[in-house]
Amino acid sequence: MSESGAMIRPEENVCLKTSRSDPGQDVFPFQFVFESAPGKLTFPRKHYYYCLYLVTEGTGTLETETKTSDIRPGDLFFTFAGQKYSFTNIHKLKYMYISFVGTDAAAMLAGYGVTEHGRVRSGNEMLIDRWISAVGLCTDDNLPTLTKGLLYFSLALLPADRDDAPKKQDDVVAKTIALMEKSCGSSTLSLSYVCSLYNYHPSYLSRRFRAVTGQSFSEYLRDLRLRKAEKLLTEDDMTVTAIAAAAGYTSYMYFARVFRRAVGCTPTEFRKKNRK
Repeated sequence: MSESGAMIRPEENVCLKTSRSDPGQDVFPFQFVFESAPGKLTFPRKHYYYCLYLVTEGTGTLETETKTSDIRPGDLFFTFAGQKYSFTNIHKLKYMYISFVGTDAAAMLAGYGVTEHGRVRSGNEMLIDRWISAVGLCTDDNLPTLTKGLLYFSLALLPADRDDAPKKQDDVVAKTIALMEKSCGSSTLSLSYVCSLYNYHPSYLSRRFRAVTGQSFSEYLRDLRLRKAEKLLTEDDMTVTAIAAAAGYTSYMYFARVFRRAVGCTPTEFRKKNRK
């Protein structure tokens, strides 16, 4: 804040990231970013975590594999783990975002009606000053707690009468996602296993799952396992073979092939580049 009490808006990029690591939490925010020059970024982009964005200035177009949406100041929008996105038609666009992971992250978004076909929510201009003021209050220790509160506060403002609110059958998807995120390290986890556990028909669950997440069951499970493997490679002293098994892969060679195709390097190379 300035001496007059006016909000000081950042002009350059701001990237706050905690060094703490607690992905076992239900929802764990770990990054708070102000992006002032998205036109300099390379697209399409893809992350193995979720992001909630708030447009603060300018306009642009958000493009994903399933939908294209115009964005403007006051818009909240989301990108999903493992899915590609791009910004086009950028005109003085600036935005902020919170990156988060966690065992309940996908189920939380589904519970608020956030899907591939309902990812942009307009009319949230009042959040801009709140988000900007929060940047100046963040520290390495309080960033997960402060941004988690900001995340839930923002989600709570989404209109209750939205047309794309999840139908009852999407509770099936939320329950399936919760199971997948808690059990992705099990090699027995599969679509047929979930269907037998909850008495779903495979074609029904596959159809509902893609409608809500934009991915197939196997694609979503692959990305969960890769995120788990990346974390272990970065933070654990296990052998790469043991990490493959811990991430749900019975064959190391298959794991290494999938990892290289998705990440662009071998697991060993990834560990050398990202070891803390």
